[in-house]
Amino acid sequence: MAVEIQDILDGLYSHLTGDSAFNTALGGTGSTAGRLYLAEAVEEATLPYAVTLVIDDVPEDTFTTTGFMVRVQFSIYTARAPGPRAATVIQDKLRARLHNATFSITDHYTWCARCDINRGPFVDGITWRCDSDYLIQGNAT
Repeated sequence: MAVEIQDILDGLYSHLTGDSAFNTALGGTGSTAGRLYLAEAVEEATLPYAVTLVIDDVPEDTFTTTGFMVRVQFSIYTARAPGPRAATVIQDKLRARLHNATFSITDHYTWCARCDINRGPFVDGITWRCDSDYLIQGNAT
């Protein structure tokens, strides 16, 4: 049984928009999702917000197991006025929520996320931006 990228993104979104410090930092409350967008933010997005993008995905099937590895990038945008620290604080909250997290995507797959690289903060127009890449590895259960 193959896993679809959309299943991974749905599972990731559900995990990140749950009751957590990361979700709260993006304007979420409890189980109400904060400002986490796929591929690009809406034009009138309120700061701070995060954009997630699938960079690549690689099937990791072997003779006895079915698996996958996906690299996902998160770009966190904050207002430029308070300085770069606000962006790195949210980046730290993302890491606390996602690094080494293990949970189910569907009934048939479990996955573990690991922070691969952090970059930034960078000045990006009128905002600060920090990027974080995560490797998400899944295996059939």
